[in-house]
Amino acid sequence: MYGFQEGINNYRHLEILPVAVIGTIYHKQLEAGDVERAQGYYNMQVDQAVDGYFWYEESGNSLLSGIFLLEHLESRESYLARLIEFRKQVPASDIRKFLKGELKNNYISDIEKRKSLLSSKAPNVLP
Repeated sequence: MYGFQEGINNYRHLEILPVAVIGTIYHKQLEAGDVERAQGYYNMQVDQAVDGYFWYEESGNSLLSGIFLLEHLESRESYLARLIEFRKQVPASDIRKFLKGELKNNYISDIEKRKSLLSSKAPNVLP
């Protein structure tokens, strides 16, 4: 278990560096009045977070999460509720018209999974 905890700590400390660099880029763009890319990035993060929630429901390890990531585990539902509230106010963009083939099919499948999950957690959130 010690090795697993160290792996989590390693990942967390390494991951914060590129996340901070991305944040500085968007900070500069926001200062310059360019909000579109920053909004797109954060909208993408919302979709990835919902996908992560979905993944955890299907494949997550609740035993290890209950030991090492208890705060994350205990906050999942409240985080999802906040994302649902955000999606009520800021619907996800649909870019399927720019995609083709398998990429388009995967994108559509992901959209449907998100809508289904969000609808089941909060009826009438998404059309």
